[in-house]
Amino acid sequence: MMLLPCACASPGGTATAMSATECSTRLQALQAQTDAAWAQTAPAREAYRSNPTSFEAKAAVELALQRAARVAADNAQAAAELAAGPCKDDRPG
Repeated sequence: MMLLPCACASPGGTATAMSATECSTRLQALQAQTDAAWAQTAPAREAYRSNPTSFEAKAAVELALQRAARVAADNAQAAAELAAGPCKDDRPG
């Protein structure tokens, strides 16, 4: 297995190396967190499916979906920041 060095800004502002494995692990963790957030909407979606005329069920599913969408957006931003910075592949050609 080949480890690709990645520049990563530490809290002190200096660059440290991050391997491709570390980058992959961080990205997988973000994806797992996003998947879990969407999975947590299942009970609210099922309650609404069972009772589509219920205002409470509709409000609950909307809130659950908004929360999951926020987690997904935050994690997409974090993944983009990793790809642009600490996990950027700076190898030539």
